[in-house]
Amino acid sequence: MEGFMVTDHVEEFPAILKDLQNRLAEGTLESYEQIYSGLSETPRAFCDMMHGVSRGKCLVGLE
Repeated sequence: MEGFMVTDHVEEFPAILKDLQNRLAEGTLESYEQIYSGLSETPRAFCDMMHGVSRGKCLVGLE
C-alpha cells in the first residue's frame, strides 16, 4: 500500500468532481461501512480495520 497527498493532484479535481457527480446521479456511487455494536467491540473493530478485514468506514455504535 502506498499513500499520497491529495493536494499533489489538485489539477485532477474538476474531472474527479464531474465523475463523482455523474455516479451520484446514476445511483452507482457506493459507500462501504462495517458497523460494530457496543464499546466491547472496539478492540475487534480496531484489529479488523488494521488487518484489512473491514472495508470502507469502520464504525463502533454506542447505544
